[in-house]
Amino acid sequence: AANPGLAFTSITCTQTSKYGNRRPLRKVGKAAKREGRYYIPIFISVHHGLCDGYHLTHFYNLIEKYLGEL
Repeated sequence: AANPGLAFTSITCTQTSKYGNRRPLRKVGKAAKREGRYYIPIFISVHHGLCDGYHLTHFYNLIEKYLGEL
């Protein structure tokens, strides 16, 4: 889900289901320019049984690369 009007620095989400947390939670906030660089908050919460820090790091590195090409 996107929140283009919200420039957040922290988000806490909870997800409960009788089947567990099988779906990642994600939020994208408002882009802001600070010190000549653009920043966009992206939040992802996943169950550690579905992916780990390596996968999240890879995702964030790709996002940073693609946004840097704009």
